[in-house]
Amino acid sequence: MSTLIDVLGAMVIGSMLMLMMITFQYQLRDTADAAIYMTGMVEEMQKASSKLNSIIALAGVGYTPTTTVAIADTNRLKFYTKWDYQNDRISSNPHTLEIKLATTATSLGRSLMITQDGVLLNDLGYLLWVDGLRFIYYTKTNTLTTAPAQVRSAELWLTFRHNAPKAGQKPLRTRLQQRCYFMNSYLQGA
Repeated sequence: MSTLIDVLGAMVIGSMLMLMMITFQYQLRDTADAAIYMTGMVEEMQKASSKLNSIIALAGVGYTPTTTVAIADTNRLKFYTKWDYQNDRISSNPHTLEIKLATTATSLGRSLMITQDGVLLNDLGYLLWVDGLRFIYYTKTNTLTTAPAQVRSAELWLTFRHNAPKAGQKPLRTRLQQRCYFMNSYLQGA
């Protein structure tokens, strides 16, 4: 009888260990999936932040600081420049660059649209997985402003959203805060 109890006890302990190993494997797989998805999201965030900073740095090339910004909304920025981003050279013609979110959402989130003279930029196209965009504008003395003539820097708040690796899980969300200066306005002594 004691042998039978020993065998049953060993089976229970063995099955518990087996269940622990299976559970561990599933948790490890879920963690790896989340890490892979997060890596893709971080790469997209790095691409977005470097491109946005380089675009905003072009604001005001060939313009006075007070005429640089055309629209300074909380969800949209439009400014003037004589730099032709599409051809990567300065031109005598004025250009407008605009940063805003698309109005419709896709399975990859809403896209961040960056246009020059109303035409989508070639090398950027759409930045994906963006869920929210907000601008906060500052003067040369770092006080908040909404007047386009006084804007010398902008703080961007981007929210990225990526669907979870498994159905039924919460989507992965990451927020990025970035401060971009209108360098041409600063260099002109504004």
